[in-house]
Amino acid sequence: MRIGLDIDGTIRDIVTPLYRLVGQLYPNMKIDPIEEWKDYQIWKYFHGLDEKQLKEIWFNKYAEGIYFYTAKPYDDFWKIKDELFSKHEVVYLTAQPNSKTRELTLRWLEYYNIENHEIHFVDYDKKSLVDCGFYIEDSPKHKEMIEKYYYPGVCLLVKRPWTENHNSFSWQQIMKKLEVV
Repeated sequence: MRIGLDIDGTIRDIVTPLYRLVGQLYPNMKIDPIEEWKDYQIWKYFHGLDEKQLKEIWFNKYAEGIYFYTAKPYDDFWKIKDELFSKHEVVYLTAQPNSKTRELTLRWLEYYNIENHEIHFVDYDKKSLVDCGFYIEDSPKHKEMIEKYYYPGVCLLVKRPWTENHNSFSWQQIMKKLEVV
């Protein structure tokens, strides 16, 4: 089956490097623990930075450190990746904010030797335009947009702190669901 797979927050952990970096840059800033992030709008958990300031750190000033040097694959994904790629045609759908993060994403996939047959850098609201049989996301909002375009149930949310208040699944549960589709 053709699977549309998001990258950031789904297979690549860029949240932990961002959390650590901002803590180093602003040692007196209150930052809520990642486990308590129950919303996809993560800038709300960095008390003292607004959305624009956080995105400047994240997407521009320190992008190379966050997206490439310190970002690791999530352990839960790493355990199932070989099975996923052997059974499905994986298409990456990622909404990278600029050319720098796009290039760093390609380098990251290569560095970790993660198969890359097809990748689409698309706006957040355009992921559903890439035809796939199933989609895997970490954003409840993106899931909603995909399912509005197709039908309910076509997109699964991977379990992360910000998806716990939604119908989300571990990678092992996702693999089982893909077996019956």
